[in-house]
Amino acid sequence: MSFSGFSGNVRIVVVRQNLTWENALDYCLANHSGLLWIEDEDDQKDVVEILKTLNVEGPLWIGLRQNPVFGFWIWSDRTVTYSNWENDRTPEMPSSRNCGVINVKNSRWQNEDCSDLHQFLCEEEISFIN
Repeated sequence: MSFSGFSGNVRIVVVRQNLTWENALDYCLANHSGLLWIEDEDDQKDVVEILKTLNVEGPLWIGLRQNPVFGFWIWSDRTVTYSNWENDRTPEMPSSRNCGVINVKNSRWQNEDCSDLHQFLCEEEISFIN
Protein backbone atom coordinates (compact mmCIF):
# COMPACT_ATOMS: atom_id res chain seq x y z
CA MET A 1 0.00 0.00 0.00
CA SER A 2 1.28 3.47 -0.75
CA PHE A 3 0.17 7.06 -0.24
CA SER A 4 1.31 10.15 -2.04
CA GLY A 5 1.58 13.91 -1.97
CA PHE A 6 3.00 16.54 -4.31
CA SER A 7 6.09 18.74 -4.19
CA GLY A 8 6.54 21.00 -7.22
CA ASN A 9 6.80 18.76 -10.29
CA VAL A 10 7.32 15.61 -8.23
CA ARG A 11 4.80 13.24 -6.71
CA ILE A 12 6.13 11.74 -3.47
CA VAL A 13 5.01 8.19 -2.81
CA VAL A 14 5.28 6.52 0.61
CA VAL A 15 5.74 2.79 0.10
CA ARG A 16 4.72 0.83 3.19
CA GLN A 17 6.89 -2.16 2.46
CA ASN A 18 10.04 -2.94 4.47
CA LEU A 19 12.99 -3.37 2.10
CA THR A 20 16.76 -2.89 2.12
CA TRP A 21 17.99 0.38 0.60
CA GLU A 22 19.08 -1.35 -2.63
CA ASN A 23 15.75 -3.20 -2.97
CA ALA A 24 13.86 0.03 -2.26
CA LEU A 25 15.89 1.75 -5.00
CA ASP A 26 15.09 -1.07 -7.44
CA TYR A 27 11.38 -0.88 -6.53
CA CYS A 28 11.27 2.89 -7.04
CA LEU A 29 13.13 2.70 -10.36
CA ALA A 30 10.79 -0.02 -11.62
CA ASN A 31 7.55 1.64 -10.46
CA HIS A 32 8.34 5.37 -10.22
CA SER A 33 11.31 7.66 -11.05
CA GLY A 34 13.56 6.60 -8.15
CA LEU A 35 14.08 7.01 -4.42
CA LEU A 36 13.28 10.52 -3.20
CA TRP A 37 15.96 13.23 -3.47
CA ILE A 38 15.77 16.24 -1.15
CA GLU A 39 17.85 18.82 -2.95
CA ASP A 40 17.11 22.02 -1.03
CA GLU A 41 15.30 23.54 1.92
CA ASP A 42 12.05 23.91 -0.07
CA ASP A 43 12.09 20.18 -0.90
CA GLN A 44 12.71 19.40 2.77
CA LYS A 45 9.77 21.58 3.87
CA ASP A 46 7.47 19.94 1.29
CA VAL A 47 8.44 16.45 2.46
CA VAL A 48 7.84 17.40 6.10
CA GLU A 49 4.37 18.76 5.27
CA ILE A 50 3.45 15.63 3.30
CA LEU A 51 4.65 13.32 6.08
CA LYS A 52 2.58 15.30 8.63
CA THR A 53 -0.60 14.50 6.70
CA LEU A 54 0.09 10.76 6.62
CA ASN A 55 0.13 8.29 9.47
CA VAL A 56 3.66 7.07 8.76
CA GLU A 57 6.19 5.54 11.11
CA GLY A 58 9.84 5.97 10.34
CA PRO A 59 12.59 6.09 9.54
CA LEU A 60 12.06 6.01 5.77
CA TRP A 61 14.70 5.35 3.12
CA ILE A 62 15.46 8.28 0.82
CA GLY A 63 17.80 8.29 -2.20
CA LEU A 64 20.81 9.20 -0.10
CA ARG A 65 23.93 7.02 0.07
CA GLN A 66 27.60 7.38 0.75
CA ASN A 67 30.15 6.86 -1.98
CA PRO A 68 32.07 3.80 -0.74
CA VAL A 69 35.39 4.94 -2.21
CA PHE A 70 35.51 8.68 -1.50
CA GLY A 71 33.11 8.92 1.45
CA PHE A 72 30.98 11.84 0.28
CA TRP A 73 27.18 11.56 0.23
CA ILE A 74 25.31 11.41 -3.09
CA TRP A 75 21.82 11.38 -4.56
CA SER A 76 22.23 8.54 -7.01
CA ASP A 77 24.48 10.41 -9.48
CA ARG A 78 25.16 13.83 -7.95
CA THR A 79 26.73 15.10 -4.76
CA VAL A 80 24.63 16.40 -1.89
CA THR A 81 24.70 20.20 -1.69
CA TYR A 82 21.93 20.72 0.89
CA SER A 83 21.80 18.64 4.04
CA ASN A 84 19.60 18.16 7.07
CA TRP A 85 21.61 15.67 9.13
CA GLU A 86 20.76 14.79 12.71
CA ASN A 87 22.86 17.00 15.04
CA ASP A 88 23.99 18.99 11.94
CA ARG A 89 26.87 16.54 11.45
CA THR A 90 27.44 14.67 8.20
CA PRO A 91 28.30 11.03 8.97
CA GLU A 92 31.86 10.25 7.94
CA MET A 93 33.65 7.01 7.18
CA PRO A 94 34.46 4.63 8.80
CA SER A 95 31.69 5.15 11.39
CA SER A 96 29.04 5.86 8.75
CA ARG A 97 26.59 3.12 7.88
CA ASN A 98 26.34 4.22 4.22
CA CYS A 99 22.64 4.82 3.41
CA GLY A 100 20.28 7.61 4.39
CA VAL A 101 16.85 7.76 5.98
CA ILE A 102 14.57 10.58 7.05
CA ASN A 103 13.41 10.37 10.66
CA VAL A 104 9.66 11.04 10.59
CA LYS A 105 9.55 12.35 14.18
CA ASN A 106 12.07 15.19 13.73
CA SER A 107 12.45 15.32 9.91
CA ARG A 108 16.24 15.02 10.19
CA TRP A 109 18.40 12.71 8.12
CA GLN A 110 20.22 9.79 9.68
CA ASN A 111 22.54 7.14 8.34
CA GLU A 112 21.55 3.48 8.54
CA ASP A 113 23.05 0.20 7.48
CA CYS A 114 21.95 -0.31 3.86
CA SER A 115 20.82 -3.86 4.70
CA ASP A 116 18.33 -2.68 7.34
CA LEU A 117 14.66 -3.00 6.41
CA HIS A 118 12.60 0.21 6.20
CA GLN A 119 9.61 1.66 4.41
CA PHE A 120 10.64 4.28 1.85
CA LEU A 121 9.85 7.35 -0.23
CA CYS A 122 9.78 7.21 -4.02
CA GLU A 123 9.49 10.18 -6.32
CA GLU A 124 7.70 10.36 -9.63
CA GLU A 125 8.37 13.11 -12.14
CA ILE A 126 5.19 14.83 -13.31
CA SER A 127 5.03 16.20 -16.84
CA PHE A 128 2.63 18.98 -17.65
CA ILE A 129 1.38 19.36 -21.20
CA ASN A 130 0.71 22.92 -22.35
